[in-house]
Amino acid sequence: YMIMAKCGIFILTQNTVERKIYLKTCLYFLFRNFNKRYNYPIIILHEGDYDDVAQDEIKKSVREEHRHVISFKTIDKEDFEIPQHINREKVEKIIALQPVPYWRNLKYRLMCYFWVKRFFAKYTEGYDYVMRLDDDSIIEEPLKDDLFKIAEDKNLIYLSNFVHIDCG
Repeated sequence: YMIMAKCGIFILTQNTVERKIYLKTCLYFLFRNFNKRYNYPIIILHEGDYDDVAQDEIKKSVREEHRHVISFKTIDKEDFEIPQHINREKVEKIIALQPVPYWRNLKYRLMCYFWVKRFFAKYTEGYDYVMRLDDDSIIEEPLKDDLFKIAEDKNLIYLSNFVHIDCG
């Protein structure tokens, strides 16, 4: 059985030393435990900070026979700006409260807003199914089944992992 749907794997990242290490590790395990069998397109979203040299570095971290499925897409600048209807001063006060150690900063909150509000509306046109991964996601064990095929066969709208471990 060959999947007929157009599928893609999307990863949002930044061109920093730490995030590049995360991204390379993510891609290593993604291919090792899933995508080496399927070669689904991988679209790496970034804020314009991945020039040709940086893109080449990432592609060369993947086995040569899989590099062709990796592409980079610059997201729109306004995707990481506070929306007009939100009071910036109020947001900054809330963030400054820091009631718990893991209270998140503005950049993190804008990233969450991007995934929830902007990603599907702006970047997934033409795809029937998408997998969204963080650049620090690790698929630790081989996935026996094609997740996209499962979604297509069962006519699913949404599929999610049930194990999430976030290191402190």
